Amino acid sequence: MLGSSPVSVLDYGADPTGVADSSSAINAALAASASVFIPDGTYKILSAIVITGNAKTLTGNGVNTILAPYGAINAIEVGDNVGNVNSGKISNLLIQAKDTSVLRAIYMRRAREFDLSDIVMFGLDNSNRGFTQQAIFCSFTWRCNFISIYGAYLSGDGIVMGTGVVGTECNAMTLIGCKINLADGYAYSGYGAGYTLSGCSAESCTAGGSLFQFCAGLQVSGGYYEACGAADQGHSIKVGSSQNGGSINGVYIAASGQTNHHAIELDTINGLFVSGVNFTSLTGAGSYGIYTGATVTNVVALANINEGGTGVLYGGSSYPASFKFDGANLNYGASIGLGSTISKYISATSALVPSVIPSVPGYIEETISVAGAAVGNTVTVGGPETNLLTMVAYVPSGGGAVTIRWFQLSGAAATPASGTYRVDVWQH
Repeated sequence: MLGSSPVSVLDYGADPTGVADSSSAINAALAASASVFIPDGTYKILSAIVITGNAKTLTGNGVNTILAPYGAINAIEVGDNVGNVNSGKISNLLIQAKDTSVLRAIYMRRAREFDLSDIVMFGLDNSNRGFTQQAIFCSFTWRCNFISIYGAYLSGDGIVMGTGVVGTECNAMTLIGCKINLADGYAYSGYGAGYTLSGCSAESCTAGGSLFQFCAGLQVSGGYYEACGAADQGHSIKVGSSQNGGSINGVYIAASGQTNHHAIELDTINGLFVSGVNFTSLTGAGSYGIYTGATVTNVVALANINEGGTGVLYGGSSYPASFKFDGANLNYGASIGLGSTISKYISATSALVPSVIPSVPGYIEETISVAGAAVGNTVTVGGPETNLLTMVAYVPSGGGAVTIRWFQLSGAAATPASGTYRVDVWQH
């Protein structure tokens, strides 16, 4: 039976100066106790630190405890493909790849309720990025919490939870207060069900900020994404491949003028709710705040969207069924099905009592004031039904109003119905 009292890796021969390999010493401490402490220092890692068994903890002293892996290894491995690792925690460590061939900082397989917190993962610098595969990779891992994880100078992805391969998917994963900066891949990627990202951010991640596929019950809230996604069809958040249920709320997305940038890209969606999202700097050609693929055919509701760039809020190759703008603030316009951008919508009503239409010239006109209406705008009009009359509307010379014109079709005098008339003005 393992001891329950914390043990120090120094007692098992670990070298805090970073000269000698400390891998075996740390593994010996983990074999002897369920609770292992790594004091201040730099620890050379030449083979993986392996955590198997249940309810184990590995703790350092924050950024003062540095694990320094070398070579094509995973710095820490949790579990294997044989049995589950139930419960446990890794916390308060800095893992810095000492060359560009290190595979991962942490590799988790078949872990259950195993938490990571207050972990920093670095490559050497921006020119010598580390962790060629992923900073953290999880395979068939469930109900884990990742709290305050920071990664930078990564040559692969940040935090990846499952892949498209059956048997790697992860479920009920929660990320809180995590940040991935300067990665050549995605900041976050998930395949499975029940993902929650709260207060997570990503900056300058080449592939994109987040990619979620086959993820039922996705919840993203309070995040910040800046300059994520390469120029060609890049995106900050991409959700698709049979996404069922979920929400994206309170997220701030700042592009950096890339062309063809999709701040949020949706594909094959069923019941995703997007609210309180702010987009900025969507100034590149072909850029969209929210972009949907042709296969989006189910309900998507949007509320309180503030688009703060020159791009449009929505664009796609076809307009999806049941796509709803609910309380949306389209400050910079919207486009449907990659059509012309609608930059402004204005509406006004007025109670009118039209006069009699004489037989010659056969029409009468009334005017409704509409502040901001300009000549050439698209105008529609609605009002009480009157038989044998045709009603059209246009913005007259000088703007600021809409003229409604009624034509009689019977060849005899007629009177349009009195009542409230509404005019809608669309500017492109």
